[in-house]
Amino acid sequence: MTTGRTIRDLRYSLVEYLPDPAHPEQGRILLGIVFDGRVGKHYIVGLRARLFLTDEELKKLDGIGRELLKQPIYYLRREIESKILPKVRHPGDALELMSKWGTWSLRVSPAKKMEIQPRSVQHVREAISDRMDSFFAKLGEETGPLPWAQRTEWEVSTMSRASGSRASG
Repeated sequence: MTTGRTIRDLRYSLVEYLPDPAHPEQGRILLGIVFDGRVGKHYIVGLRARLFLTDEELKKLDGIGRELLKQPIYYLRREIESKILPKVRHPGDALELMSKWGTWSLRVSPAKKMEIQPRSVQHVREAISDRMDSFFAKLGEETGPLPWAQRTEWEVSTMSRASGSRASG
């Protein structure tokens, strides 16, 4: 049974590594997905990212990229916590800030809307997680199985900014 209320104030962006930014569609490597939005009175920023890259993918990276992105979840989590969360004030800010990342070959796609329909208010995070799982299953059909192993969510208050963090596998 659902709440009968669809939550539409969520957006997501893909985070990809581009071996050759001049030809972005060639050899791109999907690192993760970031979502951002308002759920009731809460502002949530979330990350679902790959735990590791394959040996074949690592060969496509330059030296510093290979070192930083060996385990994308840790790099992305650290970047979001140190450079994005301290600056967010309103829903949508995290994806907007990330889209302006000027880091070498990382690309954050334009934000897209995501809707969820949780069973109840207490099941919002579960509904988001289920939506991400189905999204990754679809990507896996297109690209082959991906090692999606971890997610992190931050509840961000516009008053105190980062009010908590929760990581799970």
